[in-house]
Amino acid sequence: MKKLSFLFFITISSLLPIRSQSNSLVLVSRAKSTTAKVAGERLATYSIVYQGSADWDEGSEAAARLRDSLKSATGETLPTVADTAFSQGNAIHLIPSTSVGTFNYTLRCTTGQVYITGGSSWAFNRAVHLLCNQLRKGNVSTYFSRSGTVTGDVLFDRYEDANLRILDDNIWQYDSKSNAVVWQNLNVDCRNSARGPQFAQLVRAYMPEVVTLQEYSSPMDAVFYPLIRKYGYTTATAGDGDNWNYTPVFYDTARVTLLESGYHLYTPSQWSNAGTKSYTYGVFTHKETGKRFIVFSTHLWWKSESAQAGSDSARYEQVNTLIAKAEELKLRYDCPIFVCGDMNSYETSIAIKAYFSHDFTPCYKVATGYADNHNGHHVCSASEGFSRVSKRKADDRSGAIDHCLVTHAGTEMLVRSFDCLMPYFTVKLTDHYPNLIDIKLQ
Repeated sequence: MKKLSFLFFITISSLLPIRSQSNSLVLVSRAKSTTAKVAGERLATYSIVYQGSADWDEGSEAAARLRDSLKSATGETLPTVADTAFSQGNAIHLIPSTSVGTFNYTLRCTTGQVYITGGSSWAFNRAVHLLCNQLRKGNVSTYFSRSGTVTGDVLFDRYEDANLRILDDNIWQYDSKSNAVVWQNLNVDCRNSARGPQFAQLVRAYMPEVVTLQEYSSPMDAVFYPLIRKYGYTTATAGDGDNWNYTPVFYDTARVTLLESGYHLYTPSQWSNAGTKSYTYGVFTHKETGKRFIVFSTHLWWKSESAQAGSDSARYEQVNTLIAKAEELKLRYDCPIFVCGDMNSYETSIAIKAYFSHDFTPCYKVATGYADNHNGHHVCSASEGFSRVSKRKADDRSGAIDHCLVTHAGTEMLVRSFDCLMPYFTVKLTDHYPNLIDIKLQ
């Protein structure tokens, strides 16, 4: 596998939850011991202690990642235990914290104790990387300490032989200048000034060629766009006259060339609340391969049929409007077409079936390597706060309303992986987990 400057001992698949971790202390036999010392004590005498109350991504799974990394670095397998089951002894403590900043970490040692504090799993991973690197060199001294951030860093390689990446996300339009009361009580800021930089780091961490967003407002643009422009991204089209583009397509100018782009606001206005329902497209040439491809970002009408009669038909008509443009582009360019976005429809709906009747296929169904099956949705709102709880009809893709579809799969391109990105910090950004598609143009 061709690697970027890979900073963590993780892959895309390692971000998936380990749901079977136990909070009880499990004694393990140490058939192999090492002479390595950490903070004055043999590494073999340590336990990995995580916060049992933390989300799996920053609790039990973080401990499992640390255990595996230490084993890789030293050959030593340490037990993992929740803080509620740990009494005393030498320990490496994993401490999630909202006060250090989402992507920041500290690593501090005292005699027989190591404290790793991080604002997210990504920050934990960097601190673990530093600890393991130090162990490869020799002992970790008492009072060894490091601190830093992963902000601005590229963190994740592509899936094996993939040469194209698309990142899609509905980023939740919350433009109030005041933090919501529920969020204040949770000590988390949901304003654009707090969420925008995290979305920007999400883009930086994965460095996709193309980014498709929905619910993208002007106030969010003021925070987000300047940050990703530093990494070489620009927008395919700003919109149409006075209509703000809530469904933009961004692209990396270093790796793809824009041939054509367009924006369309869905009408009539009764099915496009405040002009938020639209599609944007870009026709691109992939510089490395010379291959062409097309990407659409769209957001369909949001209410259910039971809440407002005619909603299903409105979404169906919106999809047909998009398909008409896609068919026109297909005749002129004859290349793979990706459609990504929040479609507020299950696969069984007439809207999504309209895609199927025009040779579009869900990316997860044609992924030749890895396919995530989560529905991609959870609670995140100004009135409810945030949690991993989903209100969709099912936890798997049959409950998904975000869709990434493609034509030409298996001929001119292969979908190598479809991933639903679920680090815990993303739960605090929007009610839609980001979708990541790795593709091989051929």
